[in-house]
Formats: sequence, C-alpha cells, structure tokens
Amino acid sequence: MKERRWEILWAHELGRAIDQLAPILSESLPLAARDTRIHAARKSIKKLRTTLRLFREAFPVGLTWEINRSLRHSARTLGLLRDQKILRKTLLEVARKAEIKPPKASPPLPFRHPIADAIRHLLAVQKGSGQLEWRNVDRALMRRGLKRLDRRCKRAMIQADRKRSDARLHAWRKRTKDLAYALHLIGAKTSPSEEKALRLEHLLGNDHDLALLQKAPPARSKKNALRSVAKAKRRNYQEKAFCLGHLLFSRNAKGS
Repeated sequence: MKERRWEILWAHELGRAIDQLAPILSESLPLAARDTRIHAARKSIKKLRTTLRLFREAFPVGLTWEINRSLRHSARTLGLLRDQKILRKTLLEVARKAEIKPPKASPPLPFRHPIADAIRHLLAVQKGSGQLEWRNVDRALMRRGLKRLDRRCKRAMIQADRKRSDARLHAWRKRTKDLAYALHLIGAKTSPSEEKALRLEHLLGNDHDLALLQKAPPARSKKNALRSVAKAKRRNYQEKAFCLGHLLFSRNAKGS
C-alpha cells in the first residue's frame, strides 16, 4: 500500500536523526566526526518538516503543530552547533581569498546538553508519530501540497528581492529547501525544477554562511579586507540566486 511507503520513509528519517546523534553522547568522537553527524541529523529533521508541510492536509492540525514544534526545537538547537562549524570553514576560505592571516576562531561550544536536548525532542516526535494518518495521503493531496510549497517559495523570493535582508534571504533559502525535497519526495528527483531548486538552495546557503561570518566577532574586529571579500562574494551569490529563481518559477508557471 502506498501509504505504507510514506510511513516507512518518515520512520527512516526520524530514526536516522536519532541514530546520528546518540553516539555523540556515548562515544569520544573527534570534532570532524561530530560535525558530520550533526549535519546528517539536521538534514533528516529538515526532510521530516518538509514532509509535514507537504502532507499537512492529511493530519490533525494540533498534532502537526506539536510535532513540528519539537522538530523545530531540535533543528534550532543543532543549528547553533552547525553554525559554529560553518563559521570556522568560511572564515578560512574568506581569509585565504583576502590574502590575510585568518583571525582566531571562537572556542567550541559545549555540545552535550544541546545534543541530549535535541534527542529528547526527537523521541517525543517518535512517540507521537503513531497518530499520523498516512492513509489520507493521495496524489491529489500531494499536488496541492506541492503547489502550496511552490507558492511559498516564490513569495519568499519576491519578499527577499524587495529588501535583501539576511532574514528574508534565509527565509527564501528555507522555502527553497522545502520545495527541492518535496519534488524529490513525490518522484520528480530528475526533473529540471528539482535540479534548479537544489542549485538555488546551494547558492543561498553560501550566502547565508557569509552572512554568519559578517556578524561574527572576528569579521567585525579584524581587517576591512575580510568584510570586502565577504560582501563581494555575497553580491555574486545573490545575483546568481535571483536569476536562477526567476528561471525556476517561470518554468513552473509554464508547466502548471
């Protein structure tokens, strides 16, 4: 039965997120291995949240809200750890481009409490997932969900174009992630639209990483060269992102 497919995929991603995080508490992992596991867990959580948005008509509103709240809490908790890793990487890249010695990065954040907190909320999601009614998912519901995510992504792009603030660009990136995974989930993983959405998310992700760098103490207190390189790279990423975004939505409009 097709509804079993969605239930199995949901359980797989949820179990994967928990399995990626659990060894961080029980084993003495090196920093790189820990970062890899956190990234994989966040990716699975993002897929779960997209699944909820795509199929939301099939589930009770209150249950969807509760599950999404726990998933969001886990994602934000892990996001603080992820941002520090990305900041280290971006700082080295920009300093190399600016031909200066990279500033000293901030010391690593304590990780055990955030990881344990994220696992606790994921286990709560696992407990409540049995109430999700997958039998209500059909192709018509999927099409409506995909159109809804497409509209949200396009609206986020328009808002970001009106005012290119970090918050609006990041919101557009999140909606692009939703759209790309939704296309993958329903079986359009080789479509031009999904390819464009994935490339768009990559461009917006690079821009977001540089935005983190611009706000970090090393970038604020160090040389103007860091800020200049970051600003130029962000301008380039944003221009490419908006060109690709307009191509994506013009194609979708023709195909609808």
